[in-house]
Parts: sequence; structure tokens; C-alpha cells
Amino acid sequence: MTMPNFLVIGGARCGTTSLHYYLGEHPDIFMASHKDCRFFAMGDEPMPAYLEEDEPARARFDAMRRDAVLTPEAYRALFDEVADETAVGEATAFYLYHPRAPERIRRTIPDARLVAVLRQPAERAYSHYLARVRNGSIDRSFEEVLDAEDPADERVWAGQFHFIREGFYYRNLKRYYDLFPADQFRIFLFEELQGEPERLVRDICRFLGVRDDVPLDVAIRYNAAGRPKSQAINRLLMRRNPLKSAVKWLIPQSLRTRLRFRVMQKNAAEAEMAPDVRKRLIDVFRDDILRLQDLIGRDLSHWLR
Repeated sequence: MTMPNFLVIGGARCGTTSLHYYLGEHPDIFMASHKDCRFFAMGDEPMPAYLEEDEPARARFDAMRRDAVLTPEAYRALFDEVADETAVGEATAFYLYHPRAPERIRRTIPDARLVAVLRQPAERAYSHYLARVRNGSIDRSFEEVLDAEDPADERVWAGQFHFIREGFYYRNLKRYYDLFPADQFRIFLFEELQGEPERLVRDICRFLGVRDDVPLDVAIRYNAAGRPKSQAINRLLMRRNPLKSAVKWLIPQSLRTRLRFRVMQKNAAEAEMAPDVRKRLIDVFRDDILRLQDLIGRDLSHWLR
């Protein structure tokens, strides 16, 4: 019976999907095919009582459970095809945010190595918003969704989306640092993944104990967010349709995935956050950023500009 010996724990909209696919190309690394399986976040998570009064949040909770791996048997089955790979892992961005995930991970795989990528939190929030606009789940302005969120509300499932709360990295990472030794972590910044993906992936390979000289294709930005240039193409990518069903039997899944994300990347137009909104968010995150840089030993002063 094989269990993972490393996890990519997040954060959301910080490049976790790209890392999942980059690492999965390495012959000495096995990545569970179920990206965002959420086992350590939702495996034994009952529906909170407060959701009975919050229909949108309850619907989101139910939708996430339907797409999650919920039992130990189903989780172990994700790794049934492990052969002789040295590093065995999975990537779930929600692990960084969920308050009980660190303890569940420590209880089950206490020696697992943990990888996280962190993005300037205002930019992360805006990318999160653009991703929800792209999939049709939000039709309000960014300012409106920020106004609707209470950053002090720590209930994981309260409200529809947590654009602000998922950016409090110090609060989220501190739970892991309280439970795991520092040598089990590698914390990277999103700008490193964007600017020097080859170097970052080589660093992770060394951390995982596998060869760092294997050429990997890091050209595609998987799950890139932006305002769709073409709504017709966006609808084709995001919704079920007969054409996609027909192609599924003709093109291998790995190639379909690469094609889909490449088209998504080409169809994503750059969208700038309004400067006043960025300043507003930096003010919200300032204290958390200052604490975070002490926790991880990185200079994050550029995040405050």
C-alpha cells in the first residue's frame, strides 16, 4: 500500500495546477491524477450546522464534496499505479486554507514533505475573482464581491467565495509550522514560478530527492486567469458539449488537457486591478505580510508596494 511522501498544499491561484503538471512529467515523480482531491480537508468533514441557513454556501460545500476524495480507501487508490517512482505526491490548493488539514496530514503522513507557492495576496484575490468570472459563477464587480466579504469571519464555508481570507498566508502557514519541522517545507513565491519556472522545479526536485536534470516542459501556464478574449471560446472550454464528448474518444487525456489549458492561456486577456483597490487590499494584508516574511525568512517588502 503506497501513500504520498509529499504534498503541494497551495495556495489557490498561485500556480499549484502548473506545478501538478510540471512535476507529473518527471519519470521519478508520481502525481495523483486527481488534482485537488481535498482528502485532508474534506475526508471527515461534516456539514457545519450554520450552513443550514446559508443556501449558496451549502450548495458550494456539496459541490466540493462531490468532487472530493472522501474515504481512506479511495485516497489510497489514487496511488495504486505507483511503480518505482521515488517521490509520490498530490496537489490540493485548499490544504493551505483549511484549518484542520495540517493536523490530518500530520496524523496520516507525518514525514511528508510540503511544498507551497505564495502570490502577492491582492493579486491572488483578483486572479481568484477573474477565474470565477470566467466560469460564470460571478457577475458582479471585484469591488462588490470584496464589499460582501467579512475578512474577520473565519468560518471556512461561510459565504460564497473567500477572496480576501485565502490571502492571509501567515495565519494559514503558521498552523503547519506549529506541527512540522522546518526542513519538511519549501516555500516559493509566485513570481519565481512565473519568471524562472525551470529553476524552481529543479529546486523542488532536489527537495524531493529526485534528479534535477530531467528536461520538463514548463512553457504552459496551466489554469491562467484573465478576462476571456472570446466568450464563445470560453463557453466551449467551460461547458459540456457534443464536440468535446466526441473528441474525448479520439485524443488521449494528457494531450486534451494540454490543448485545453493552452487555449485557455491564449484566450485570457491581461486585466489590471484598479490601483485604489490594490491599495485597499494591501492595507488589509499588511500585518499578515509582515508576519509572514518573518515566518518564512523571505523579504516581502515588494508585496507592500
